[in-house]
Amino acid sequence: MGGNSEYKPPPLGIVPYDGALVIATSEEDMEELLQALQRKVICVCEKIVSDAVTRDHVDKALSFLNLQPQTIMVIAWKATLSKETEEYAAEQSCSIISYGGEKSAKDMASLTMDHYVKRNKALKPTWVTWKQIPGRSCELTVWHKLTSKAVGLLKKDSCTHIVSLLGEKEKPELTQAACEKYEIEWIWVKIQGAKDETLISHAAQLREGIEKVLLLFDTPARILIHCSAGVHRTGTFTYSLLRRAGFTDEEAQELLYQIRPVTARQVGQNRIEIAKEHIIC
Repeated sequence: MGGNSEYKPPPLGIVPYDGALVIATSEEDMEELLQALQRKVICVCEKIVSDAVTRDHVDKALSFLNLQPQTIMVIAWKATLSKETEEYAAEQSCSIISYGGEKSAKDMASLTMDHYVKRNKALKPTWVTWKQIPGRSCELTVWHKLTSKAVGLLKKDSCTHIVSLLGEKEKPELTQAACEKYEIEWIWVKIQGAKDETLISHAAQLREGIEKVLLLFDTPARILIHCSAGVHRTGTFTYSLLRRAGFTDEEAQELLYQIRPVTARQVGQNRIEIAKEHIIC
């Protein structure tokens, strides 16, 4: 994955769906808890100051479900939780992470992440999601680094083209060989990493790759775009591609989310801004 070696969490914000409902008993506790959740990159849809967790809170949390049930939960710090509400949440398959003052905000965030990791392992998609591009003939998906076996599975999926956003150190020739073996067209965009300066200096290469893929949009092609982790380079390229195909900023980000939520949410606003300024021309 590209980016700086020193981890910097994304700006604190509220997402419209696929996130948690956070409850705390005071504004001060809420701020502390949200900061701790941010450091764990836990997505939050709404925050409520309340002394107790209620059935209405459970229903509100469930209303945030879009594509990722593993993200749907109530995170309650120092608020009371009745047995009745706990049982109701269990019946509705809504997770509740609830502790009193014996746990710190940092503890709450760690416990929430532990719970999310277990749920995510059980529920996350284990393979690509093909998306028909609205108004166009092709289908698109994104993924992380591919093995030869994965390329074989893509062939069974009727994949026609693979776009690799890789540097020479990442052995792109292995993907090339697998594509030749399974008779899938291979497009290589040579780029190592996704630091801001790297994306800017490689804008011409990225644009050239985008133009090649755009030629396929009015054909019955099935196109997979990938890098190493399937997040930074892949997200930047795919967002730029969709914008060049005529979609608005909001439409492009929503399409990317439907294809692979983790890519859409972790590509980083800095890379979206670089795409707008340097790549989408």
